Amino acid sequence: MLKDIDIVLEDLRIRECIKEVSETGKIDKITEYVSDILNNSSNRIFMKFDEKYVELIYKILLRNTMKFKTYIEYPCNLGFADIYVVGNKEYTKHDIMIELKYIKKSECSDNILESKREEALAELNKYIKDDRINKENLIRYIVIFSGSEVKLLESIE
Repeated sequence: MLKDIDIVLEDLRIRECIKEVSETGKIDKITEYVSDILNNSSNRIFMKFDEKYVELIYKILLRNTMKFKTYIEYPCNLGFADIYVVGNKEYTKHDIMIELKYIKKSECSDNILESKREEALAELNKYIKDDRINKENLIRYIVIFSGSEVKLLESIE
């Protein structure tokens, strides 16, 4: 997949994304950047595309720093959290859990979008019961992509 992405990763933009994540716990900029990367990619990558590729892009952009460690497919409570960002408490007070869903562009509808949202919410609610997850400063997100477009970015209380 990476060889088909016709984009140069911008260090300054990545630093801005990491700054937002570490300082505020928000993932707006990083999610927008993932969308931009997908939007600038060859249509060929979407032929056998699924959420694992989106996870990989997040992981590349949220590479481990002094501020936090990023895990994909983090095992918790009989499942796997798609992305789990564990903050270094010296630099940030937030941990972040992201549940990703991907819908093929040709299959996207309001009903499917809501179904995927409910599925993601149920998974997040299951994962938070794991004793290894620090619930005190955890921010949970549902992110749903269809093609290169972010259809939903929702913070879960």
